[in-house]
Amino acid sequence: MKRIFSTDLPDKLPGRLVLFASSILAFLAGTTVYLLGRDWATTQFLSPVSAWQPELQVSFGFLGANLPSLCHAYTFTLLIILALWPARHARVTGALSWLFAASALECLQAEAISDAVVIGTGWFVGSPFADGLLAYMTNGHFDVADLAATAVGVSGAFVATSILEEKT
Repeated sequence: MKRIFSTDLPDKLPGRLVLFASSILAFLAGTTVYLLGRDWATTQFLSPVSAWQPELQVSFGFLGANLPSLCHAYTFTLLIILALWPARHARVTGALSWLFAASALECLQAEAISDAVVIGTGWFVGSPFADGLLAYMTNGHFDVADLAATAVGVSGAFVATSILEEKT
């Protein structure tokens, strides 16, 4: 019978700390680009505080549109993998779960899908979850490049954890 959990955790801890630190740096980079390059009034979680947005808006060019998606996919995939790490299939499970979740959320912003969901959620109007989901779908816009950036970020986290696993 094979062991599901690894018993050599202390040997792999420094590598995992490096991966954790890289996920935090990626999250901060993506958040910085998001905060400095987007209009807060049209952003789901920032619209209530849009009056506090600095007048200076930075243009990050083509990176500003999709870099946050890449950074956040890398970050959250890596954090899921690290949380599941001793498990045998942590890398595959973590990568596929975030790829599915992020892709589903992006696809909900497609007009055809959001229209169908709006019709289907009529019974739940007034509930915080349904209202938040509807606001997310109507304020966002579907972008194939965001799906590609998500796939690249998930792949990066998968590769980074694969390299760590080979070295330890």
